[in-house]
Amino acid sequence: MKKWFIWIILLIFAALLLWSMKSKGTDVVEKDTWVDVVDSAWDAVDVAWDVVDDAVEAIDEWVDAVEDIAEEIVEDAEEAVDAVVDAVEDNADDLLNVVNDSIDQAEEAAKVVVEDAAEEIDNVVDAVDAWAQDIVDDAADVAEEGEDNENNADTAVDVPAPVAVAAYQNYSADKVAAAVAAGKKTVLFFHATWCPSCVALDNSIVEDLYLVDSNTAIFKANFDDSSLSAQYGIKEKHTLIALDWSGSEIARSRTLFTAEQLVKWVK
Repeated sequence: MKKWFIWIILLIFAALLLWSMKSKGTDVVEKDTWVDVVDSAWDAVDVAWDVVDDAVEAIDEWVDAVEDIAEEIVEDAEEAVDAVVDAVEDNADDLLNVVNDSIDQAEEAAKVVVEDAAEEIDNVVDAVDAWAQDIVDDAADVAEEGEDNENNADTAVDVPAPVAVAAYQNYSADKVAAAVAAGKKTVLFFHATWCPSCVALDNSIVEDLYLVDSNTAIFKANFDDSSLSAQYGIKEKHTLIALDWSGSEIARSRTLFTAEQLVKWVK
């Protein structure tokens, strides 16, 4: 298309030249004049072609330069992206390490809190157990005093609690033997301070001792005493054994959870 455009320009140039010569009074154009015109036109074409070649060469050089610059920009951008990715990965690793450290610290802190809470609970349970035992011991003392004063009818009628309370006390081989010899309905309760159901039944008996009649003797035995447990064949805590008049086992249960259930079972 560029060649046709140049030819059109040359034709227009030749026409203008002829018109200029005619306007100056030249009626006939000599053959030599046409030759000169044609030569001039060809010279113009050569010049135009040189200009076009120079322009094309310049454009090619410019395109090459632009491509080189674009390639450098792309390479620089890729390097920048790689650097950003590497930085993000490094920061991600650091962040993951920080998170893991925080988790470990939280677990250690939680473990300490749980251990402290467990220790506090054990202390409270021990304190409650000691308090309950003091009550039982005091009640036993009062009951013994009441037995020494059997002739006092008012005491027997108005204060029945000592007789009932005395029916529950810590295990003692001598006291168990005395209860059996006295013909009392004797029950051994194998208890452990770390056993929730044992603690619940123990509290129920202490609170509802009035339900236990004077002819019943309940002894709280230590389940953790391996020799005592082995003596009665106890393999599980929260086990209750009923003894007959000779001290032999006549019944066993692990499903009694309140003083009321225990009293009904003994009867």
